[in-house]
Amino acid sequence: MGRIIFLLVCLLLPATSLMGQSSIKEYVLENTTKIYSIDPNQDDYADLEVIGKAIGNAQVVMLGEQDHGDAPTFQAKTRLIKYLHEKKGFNVVAFESDFYALHRGWEQVLNNKMSASSLMANNIFSVWTKCQECDDVFSYINTTQTSKNRIHVTGFDIQLHGFYSQETFISELTDYLTAKEIDFLKTPEFKKQFLPLLDSLLYYTQARSFFRDEKTVHQLENYLRLISSQIMVKNRMDTFWHQALESVKAQTTSMIYRKNMWVSRTDVSKGLNLRDEYMAKNLHWLASNTYKNEKIIVWAANGHVNKGALNEEHETAVSNNITRPMGYVFTNIAGNLDKTYILGFTSYEGTAGRVTMPNKFAVFTPQKDGLEDWLGGLNYSFSFTNMQSGQRNKKIAEGFFSAKLKSHRNVTAAWTKGFDGIFYIHTMYPCQAK
Repeated sequence: MGRIIFLLVCLLLPATSLMGQSSIKEYVLENTTKIYSIDPNQDDYADLEVIGKAIGNAQVVMLGEQDHGDAPTFQAKTRLIKYLHEKKGFNVVAFESDFYALHRGWEQVLNNKMSASSLMANNIFSVWTKCQECDDVFSYINTTQTSKNRIHVTGFDIQLHGFYSQETFISELTDYLTAKEIDFLKTPEFKKQFLPLLDSLLYYTQARSFFRDEKTVHQLENYLRLISSQIMVKNRMDTFWHQALESVKAQTTSMIYRKNMWVSRTDVSKGLNLRDEYMAKNLHWLASNTYKNEKIIVWAANGHVNKGALNEEHETAVSNNITRPMGYVFTNIAGNLDKTYILGFTSYEGTAGRVTMPNKFAVFTPQKDGLEDWLGGLNYSFSFTNMQSGQRNKKIAEGFFSAKLKSHRNVTAAWTKGFDGIFYIHTMYPCQAK
């Protein structure tokens, strides 16, 4: 009898899954609206009002991308940034780039010691700054600098890749520790061991090989903890420097996981989760401090802005193998969920690739009866799907379906939980290098 029941359950599961997908498909098609243009120069925003209405009074809007070379996505995001700035009062753009460099560098911009264009060109990742299709967004941000309603630029990534970090982080940290009269500064270790280790971390490509020795990583971690503890003992911790040091510690620790990323899947997940956790914390710090009274647009990958803990392909993996993206961590911080709107981007066909990589690739064909298959059937070049009400329907919210939201791959997951809206682009093509 037990065997018969087991067989019946196995037979019924596919049917149940299909019924769930049918409901999700109906929901998606009923809540999809045509978007007429992704041209950044198209300033008749009537077609974007449906997105603006869905965003409502959100303080933080996250704009994703399938991969870091998706030219039409960058054009669409640029048009959305212009709309959100001009019509919805968003005055900050936070890039998936160096938290320290962009925050401190922007202070230099505000003090007329550096231009906004120079800061962006040298401290935002080159996958965007070297892409022709991103010229419009940087040009637009730059033109607002002389207006009464300027756009502020910041970043939230833990990676100290920016030119400003490489040139000033050590000297500015030393000045800060000197002002706080930190005891560690007076020891021989500070100059002979700590500063060289920190310098290696700043030059990121060299750091990948330098920090393969776990003892080296732990040594720098311990020095950073010591500095933080000595500052805290004196009750003199500046909130920005506290956040910056925590961010640097996270980057340091992530080096261990990067070393093992081709060997251990668990270490891959740990490394990704650690980076996303502290990107979320950096973004939360920005939204709660420097830009507490501002509306923020986040520019990052779908894989980071996704607010659903992703357990792909129905895997029954240990908790460390579940991806917890920045969007998930950020919206789980008290008070953030209701003030955040997350827009994912996807596409049906075409070619992809980054300006920093020599080879381009054909994007995967959409899985039959998956998100892009449904949206492609509408014959829209561009569209917007509002997923919000679906999140309040348990069957829709918890239903698994295929989508190419992650690196153009067909991945089956409960995607409705992860994104408040989906921006669909039928034909993908890669950035042109500058």
